Amino acid sequence: MGDRIAILRDQSEIAQLDVPEVILTDPADSFVENFLGSGAILKTLTLRRLRDIDLSHPLEINRSTNRTDALAQLHDSHFPYAVLLDDSRHPVAWVDERALNRSESLDTAASRITVQLQPEDTLQDALSSMLQSSAGMSAVVDSRGNYLGTCTIESLASMLISQPTNGDQ
Repeated sequence: MGDRIAILRDQSEIAQLDVPEVILTDPADSFVENFLGSGAILKTLTLRRLRDIDLSHPLEINRSTNRTDALAQLHDSHFPYAVLLDDSRHPVAWVDERALNRSESLDTAASRITVQLQPEDTLQDALSSMLQSSAGMSAVVDSRGNYLGTCTIESLASMLISQPTNGDQ
């Protein structure tokens, strides 16, 4: 089974022969662009994996962190949310400053993490998870459920922006 795709013009002339990711991110000409249709860059999200991007690392807190310390740390953080980890370093919930200000404890301020992704999941999976998450981020864990970091909209955008464009190679 091959790993390259050929896009053919009339009379079987090869317009572009390459791996799917390159064809989607760097079409050879307007014929290939038109063949691919709109949203070709977004289609690369199905080809790339979380292991291909740099994960973000928001503030990590655990249940033993007191509310006041968590508030101070969140205030100084450049992330709007902290990730609450259990004693085994499994992500449990997202915690934000506003919710902490309205609650008495971390547990009552927390928004449960319901979806956890692994490095082999696609960036499309991550985007779907982020859109469903109250924090707008996806928790990424290893095969044992240990927290590795988060995928954010910024990390996806950075990957898309860094893709080669026609003529940049």
